[in-house]
Amino acid sequence: MNSEQLCPLRELVKLRAKYKLRLFLDESTSFGVLGKTGRGIADLFEVDLMAKDSIGGFCVGSHFIVEHQRLSGVPYCFSASLPPMLAQAAISALNRFEKDPQIFAELQETPRLLHQIFSNFSKLTIGDHPHSPDKNLYLKN
Repeated sequence: MNSEQLCPLRELVKLRAKYKLRLFLDESTSFGVLGKTGRGIADLFEVDLMAKDSIGGFCVGSHFIVEHQRLSGVPYCFSASLPPMLAQAAISALNRFEKDPQIFAELQETPRLLHQIFSNFSKLTIGDHPHSPDKNLYLKN
């Protein structure tokens, strides 16, 4: 569910370490927008986490289930691989980020500006995090 809230990442990382858990973040809307270098919520909170991808998935289960999924999925590897258009879009975005790092200031200002504009609506209310790139509007009544 998209709630436009930013997770308490530092606290989640502490819990991850304490209870030896895995932590997965979906940064599909925060990558390029949040953080000093646009690397998402992990960058915003200065937390070092796993690498980012433009598409993918993971399987969680018992050893038997995971191995079955992995071995059974081999024939579908190329039919379900990243479409070339998405691979090129990811490469182009990363190249743009490297070539034009000041783009992050603009990408970070846009959600704040939208939040300010939407806050002036008389019959709608907006979620409470101005930095979030996701904007949810709710009817007041």
